[in-house]
Amino acid sequence: MGLLKLGGMANSIQRKVSFAFVIIILIMSAVSFLSIRGIRRLSNVVESTEQVNQLQNSIFHLRLYEKRAFLSGNTALINKVDSLTFSISSRLQNISQSEANPQTKELLAPMHDLVTAFNKDFKLYASLHNYQNILSFKTDSIYDVIEKEELRHQELIEDWIAKKRTIQQTTLEYYNKAHALLIAIRSMQNRIEIDNLGQARRDSLETWFDNTINLTFTIENQVNNIEARSHMKQFRADLRHYEQTIFRTLDLINNLNAVQTSLKSNASTLQRTAEQAATIQSQMLSKWGVLSLRFLVILVAVAIIAGILVLRFFVFTITSDERKRRHAENAIEDNRRLLDDIINNSKALIYVKDLEGRYSLVNQNWCDEVGLKEEDVIGKKAEILFAKEPVEQWREVDLQVINSGIPIHYEEEIELRTGKRYFLSNKFPIRNKRGEVQAICGISTDITELNKALRDLERSRENYRNIVTNVPGIVYTGLVDDSRTMLFLSSGFNKVTGFEPENFLDGVQSFTNLIFDNDRERVLDTIKQAVAQNRSYEVEYRITDVRGEMRWLHEKGMSVKQSEGGHYLQGVMIDVTATKEAISEVMMRDRFLEGVAEAVKELIANQDSTEAIRKSLRIVAQSAMVDHSFIFKNDEALGDNQPSASHLYEWQKDQIKPIERTNLQNIKYSQIGSRWFHFLSDKKDITGYKDDFVEEEQFLFNELGLESLLVVPVFARNTFWGFIGFGNTDKGMPWVESHRAIFRAYTVTLGIAIAKEKDAVLLKEAKDDAEAATKAKSDFLARMSHEIRTPMNAIVGWTHLAIEKEVNPGQNDYLKKIQGSSKSLLGIINDILDFSKIEAGKLSIETIDYDLEQVFDDLSNMVAYKAHEKGLDFIYALHADVPLNLVGDPLRLSQILVNLVNNAVKFTNKGEIVTSVLVLQEDDNEVELLFEVKDTGIGIKEDLQEYLFDSFSQADVSTTRKYGGTGLGLAICKRLSELMGGRIWVESTYGEGSSFFFTMKAGKQKVQKRDLLIPPEDLENKHVLLLDNHPATSSIIKDMLELLKFRVTLKRRCDSAMIKLVESHQSDPIDLIIADWNIPGNKFSHAIQELYVNNTSKVPILVLINDFGQDHDLQTFINNKAIGSIIKPVNFSTLHDACLEAFGKEKTKLAWRKKEPGLYLNELREQDEVKVLLVEDNETNKQIGIELLELAGLNVDVVSNGKEAIAAVRDGGPNFFDLVLMDIQMPVMDGFDATKGILAMEEHASLPIIAMTADAIGGIKKKYLNAGMVDMIAKPIDPEQVYKKILKWVEKRRGSKRHKRKPIAIVEKPIIEIKPDSNNLPEIKGINVNEGVKRFANRWDFFKRLLQRFYFDHTNFVSEFNAVREDERDAAERMLHSFKGIAGTISAPKLYELAIQTEQDFKNGEPAFNEHFKELSQELETILKELSTNKAVDVEGFEKPK
Repeated sequence: MGLLKLGGMANSIQRKVSFAFVIIILIMSAVSFLSIRGIRRLSNVVESTEQVNQLQNSIFHLRLYEKRAFLSGNTALINKVDSLTFSISSRLQNISQSEANPQTKELLAPMHDLVTAFNKDFKLYASLHNYQNILSFKTDSIYDVIEKEELRHQELIEDWIAKKRTIQQTTLEYYNKAHALLIAIRSMQNRIEIDNLGQARRDSLETWFDNTINLTFTIENQVNNIEARSHMKQFRADLRHYEQTIFRTLDLINNLNAVQTSLKSNASTLQRTAEQAATIQSQMLSKWGVLSLRFLVILVAVAIIAGILVLRFFVFTITSDERKRRHAENAIEDNRRLLDDIINNSKALIYVKDLEGRYSLVNQNWCDEVGLKEEDVIGKKAEILFAKEPVEQWREVDLQVINSGIPIHYEEEIELRTGKRYFLSNKFPIRNKRGEVQAICGISTDITELNKALRDLERSRENYRNIVTNVPGIVYTGLVDDSRTMLFLSSGFNKVTGFEPENFLDGVQSFTNLIFDNDRERVLDTIKQAVAQNRSYEVEYRITDVRGEMRWLHEKGMSVKQSEGGHYLQGVMIDVTATKEAISEVMMRDRFLEGVAEAVKELIANQDSTEAIRKSLRIVAQSAMVDHSFIFKNDEALGDNQPSASHLYEWQKDQIKPIERTNLQNIKYSQIGSRWFHFLSDKKDITGYKDDFVEEEQFLFNELGLESLLVVPVFARNTFWGFIGFGNTDKGMPWVESHRAIFRAYTVTLGIAIAKEKDAVLLKEAKDDAEAATKAKSDFLARMSHEIRTPMNAIVGWTHLAIEKEVNPGQNDYLKKIQGSSKSLLGIINDILDFSKIEAGKLSIETIDYDLEQVFDDLSNMVAYKAHEKGLDFIYALHADVPLNLVGDPLRLSQILVNLVNNAVKFTNKGEIVTSVLVLQEDDNEVELLFEVKDTGIGIKEDLQEYLFDSFSQADVSTTRKYGGTGLGLAICKRLSELMGGRIWVESTYGEGSSFFFTMKAGKQKVQKRDLLIPPEDLENKHVLLLDNHPATSSIIKDMLELLKFRVTLKRRCDSAMIKLVESHQSDPIDLIIADWNIPGNKFSHAIQELYVNNTSKVPILVLINDFGQDHDLQTFINNKAIGSIIKPVNFSTLHDACLEAFGKEKTKLAWRKKEPGLYLNELREQDEVKVLLVEDNETNKQIGIELLELAGLNVDVVSNGKEAIAAVRDGGPNFFDLVLMDIQMPVMDGFDATKGILAMEEHASLPIIAMTADAIGGIKKKYLNAGMVDMIAKPIDPEQVYKKILKWVEKRRGSKRHKRKPIAIVEKPIIEIKPDSNNLPEIKGINVNEGVKRFANRWDFFKRLLQRFYFDHTNFVSEFNAVREDERDAAERMLHSFKGIAGTISAPKLYELAIQTEQDFKNGEPAFNEHFKELSQELETILKELSTNKAVDVEGFEKPK
């Protein structure tokens, strides 16, 4: 029964629910229908309202484009405006077709026309605005043209004014007025675009244009210059064009304003209409909103019911949303913590205050800097925490932020815990959702260090400004352009140039225009090159200052790269005008002094006093650069006659011959000037310009045509002799006191020269006495030379004969050393006998190639035995970096070394003497060496050292008595070291020894011996055992061995060497043993004997021995054991050869032969059948050539001119001659034509032709090469050069090239070496016999025959030349040319120099030819006379040429 009830109840609930559900469905259907209808209607209203609102937005955008167009002039908006107006039109169309409010449709109906009108006006505005831009650009372009025309016209006017100064002021005033009007017009033009000009200003513009044009007519009329007028007409046309463009611009701007007004009007109407339509639509929307509210009530009820139904759904949704919310809150908390970390870790001070000033937030840095905790700050006002003064300032700023609502940035100083600091503070408001300010946030950044840096920067700038201001010149910064546009100029610019710096900044004026035309291009090129190479530059040039005067500037600058690209210049310009003028003055004074010195020399040297006075007066006048010079001599006073003077001589710069004035004889001083006689008698000079004198004293000015004059009295033995004068035809040069003093000094010498005629007898007697004394000295030196040389020649001669005999090697070595020492002694004797030549500065230093090792070997040969006799060790050391092959004077170097070492030996009783060399400075061509001679002798007291190098001086008189000597040696060493570019000094400790040092500069040969003396590669790193107990010697030998690329083990005791030798049998074997003989052994007398016995590996052994004192045991040991030996002291070459020989290699006996005498001669002798054609017209030169060539084993054919040479070559056939030696100046046919003729023959086109000429001047060789010759030999000839060049071209023609010599394995060849015996050569006045003999391979017999032929060929040379000099100049010129070459060949230096000068004078037609030819004739006569009387020449024994 319960179940039925429950089921019925359930059915009832179900029916009710179903009924209710049906009712709800019906209600909901009705509500839905009504809602849909209302919503649809509301949707239409909303849609129409939205369209009206969008229309309003579009119109707002249209207004914005209008404003942007007006403000920025951006006409590119036309497309956007066009698109927007089209959009508005489309919206109007849609609104008219929609269900919008009829009132809205009626209101919007006329808007379409307004939009169309707006679009049209905007396009018109854009077109007009573009045209305005075109006009503006055109106006600027026209103005630029006008400005350039104005500048050009200004230059023309200035040029014209410079010539026509009479109306300068008026023209400049008109020009300046026109310029001012043009600037005013330009200024008004710039205002056109800013504000619209009224009619009054438009009228002013017209007036200004008219006035400017009128001024151009006025200037044109005044400036009488065609080019200036032409430019003025063009300027006027451009000005008219400019005027038209400006007024066209004004009209355009008026049109623009009209269009702008129309646009604003249409836009405003559109905006108002749209706003009204939007209001209507809003009202309609509100009405429909109320209706919709009613529907919403129903919908809410429905929603409540629906909410119950969907409660479960919402519970689930809410739960899901809660989870999302919690996740969002966590994210917000994370962000808050992140923000707190950022705030607290910021270095800035961050805080927040409410409107009443209470702190609500401070970051950690704020607390640290202020020194307060956060909890002590939050909620408190600043008045409680800080002082009153800063709090008031902060509060004032806070109120500004609160009231204005905008951030404020400012700098402030805050007192913190660490002191006062500077902060850059930013305070800004914090707003709530309603936009109201509810708090203030402050962020203060510490800028204390930045402020300090800025202050330092400002101080640096101030210092820079001070430096720039005080720099004695111009500091500048400028652009890199041809105008030199300046960006900065210091105040010194005004001081130097007189111009204001502002006028030259930013291109207002060009600095380049100030530079002289001749300097301008050079300055600009220098700057451009420096900029291109990114380096600094220096240049000197001239400028014109504001006064038109020349100034010299020295500019030093550099290019600085700009960050945005390009370069600019920075530098300084120094005014060096005063320095230039001072240098010019000094140079002029030096020239004057040189002239006076030459004039004084002429007065002293010339025996003809009259000629001397005239010549010296001319020299002085020329050096002083005056126009006139003259001399008057006082007439002899007779009775009571008034004093008078007569004109003796006058020189004028534009006249060749002296001026003679017969009308100026016996001129009374009263006529010259009444005061002049007394002034001159009192030794006062008279000077001044013509206008400075009264008319009665202008006599000399008028007679001589002068404007300025200087007259200086001449006194001879305190007697007023006369006066000299100097004058100019203008007032250009003042008579400064320094020049007057020099003139007065000259007149003193002139007076002495005049007086010397009276003293001629006394002078002659003094001269005779001096000559007698000189002759006596020369005779004494000659006798001494003869007495010393005679026995020395015997020693040398007999030694040479002994060497030629077959003697054992030891004796031969002794004899060679005797010979070398004798010759060196002869050289030293010659130097001592020639000490007077050293004192006179006439000793010359040779420049020849030599071997430094050879110098030291010769030194050892000369002094080693003497050192050995005293029990001294003589050691020399050449450091490894010292070049061995030098260029200089080996004899003089050897002389110094021998002198110093002999002194060391003399004053040393025990110990050693060490001579060493090291390099001070070195480059590719030259080396400076330091030599030291160190001994362990008696030493020198310190107070006596300074006198050591004086002539005839020794340290102590007792020294002379004990040791001997003249005291001249060190003085000679000093002079010789100075001549070789060095100096000499001593360091000594008394009782311990001395070290003498000297330096020397020498040239370096291209090839060095050390570079050639290199062991074969298979000997590199060979292990050498060196046994030597002497520290210096062992160190030297070790260095040389290592330089030869050996590995060296040095031992100083026998037992150590033995241990090393035994150990080497197991590892690192010994390859070579070198041991000193004098080291004692343990079991044997000598260590080397023990080493030999224990040398089971048969390692090569070399023994070091002394040159002297060799005992029997040593000789036996060397001979029986086949041991090699090296004589001490050891040099590099000797050690090299000994090591090679020990290893079984061929030693380099002649490894260094490049510059040996006779090298090319001997190599030429080895050539097979060399045939040479000698073309020479002079008989003497023929003889020279034949003998030199035959000496080399050559076959020689000789012809006398070019024509015969061509015939000889042609007749000989191809390859008959290997070479032709061609003289240039010959009769019949010269060398040039002969060369062309030979080379023109096809079969002889490759025949080498070498020119032989005395014209060996710069550039002449190129002339010969261009003519077809292959080389040139200069006369006077050097035989070795002749042989060298012949060998070169013979080998080249025959196709064989010379091979470079290797440093080893060179087979020794016999050479011809004829050494000159200078002691047996005769002395011939006017001829350098030693030099001449060298030219003939040191063959006196050759040179003697040459002198004999010269004598006979030139006995009648002067008369033969005079016979042809006028009528046959070519023949005469050839005679002089040939004579010049022969004079050089016989080594007649003075005759050679005269021959060169005479030939030049004859060729050029110089007046000095007669004088020089006279001197040449006298010198030739002297030499011929000397040859005829000299028995050694024996001209009578020569077969005279027919």
